[in-house]
Amino acid sequence: MVVSNSGGTIFPPEFPCPRCQNGRLGFKSSSLVRHEPQYSKDHHGGEEWHPIDDVVRASFWMQCNQKHCGEVISVSGSMEMEQVYDTEGNVDFDTYFLVEHMVPAPPIIVIPKGVPKAVKRELQLSFELFWLDHGACVNRLRVSLERLLDELKVPKKAKTTKGKFEDLTLHKRIEKAKLDDDGIKEFLMAVKWVGNIGTHDGEVDVDFLLNTYALYEAALEDIYDKKRSKLLRIAADINKKKGAVARKAPPVRRKR
Repeated sequence: MVVSNSGGTIFPPEFPCPRCQNGRLGFKSSSLVRHEPQYSKDHHGGEEWHPIDDVVRASFWMQCNQKHCGEVISVSGSMEMEQVYDTEGNVDFDTYFLVEHMVPAPPIIVIPKGVPKAVKRELQLSFELFWLDHGACVNRLRVSLERLLDELKVPKKAKTTKGKFEDLTLHKRIEKAKLDDDGIKEFLMAVKWVGNIGTHDGEVDVDFLLNTYALYEAALEDIYDKKRSKLLRIAADINKKKGAVARKAPPVRRKR
């Protein structure tokens, strides 16, 4: 995952703080440490050597800008160079930091208040895996979905026509979930499908992974914050009364 570039200077984006949620993580430039292993140095100056082939490991710290928090994040990964050209065709190099590990990892999405600990825990684990292994990350997201259904009291087993109990698939459990808005099941089902890809293929496109996070965030907001449901009820009331509810009430005249 590319976090930064620009002529050898690192400028990571201001991630939200994983502890207080309100602060932003600032890059501590003095903490940057780079190391190039000997086998990489030995290739310098050779006939086939090129700067983009150098192997450089690096680490640095990021810190929350809120004084009452000050959480510190450990970041490690590798430095890579890419050959670029300016407007006149001259060769230059941009340096990138590829994150492989962030602890504690910043949130990819906002976890709404009220989300149960078991669901939240799996989500937070997925945030850490996001930087290391997208397949494992989305698999952990799928586990969070399973914990969500547990919290919603969706059964794990169902009685067959023969009177025996059999395990329900995640697909069936989502279908059985009782939600205020059945459209949320579409979001949860999408999380399940992408989770299946991560489990079986081990790789997931990062854009689809981020979209999956967005769908899951919307589902959690609807289930625990219920903001969308409230807005739908307001819209339905306005539509039913053809906007009449929006008319400003006349001032009340007091009797003298």
